[in-house]
Amino acid sequence: MTTNTDRLQHLATKQMLTPVEEIELRDLMLERQSLSIARQRSVLAQTRRKTENRRKYEIGGLAFKAAVQDFDDASLLGALMNIAALRDNPQHMDRWRQTGALALAAKK
Repeated sequence: MTTNTDRLQHLATKQMLTPVEEIELRDLMLERQSLSIARQRSVLAQTRRKTENRRKYEIGGLAFKAAVQDFDDASLLGALMNIAALRDNPQHMDRWRQTGALALAAKK
C-alpha cells in the first residue's frame, strides 16, 4: 500500500503528469500543508496555555505578597473587580504601580 508521502514523492519527481495526476499532486500538497498548519496551531495553542498558566501562577504569587491569601473567594474577587473598574484612571494606576514597585523592591 502506498502512503500519501510516497505518492507525493512519486508524482513530484515524475517528468510528465496527466491532468488527473496534476490534480492529485496539488491535492496531496494541500493535504501536507494542512497537516503542517494543524501541527503549528497545536504548538501555538500549547504555548498560549503555558503562557496563560504562568501568568495565573504569577498572579497567585502576588496575592500572597499582598497578604490576601486568607480572603474568602467572594471578597477577593470583589476587591479585584473594584480594582478593574478603576484601572482606566491613570492616577490610580500610577499610585498602585508606585506602591507595588516599593513592595516588590522591599521583598527582594
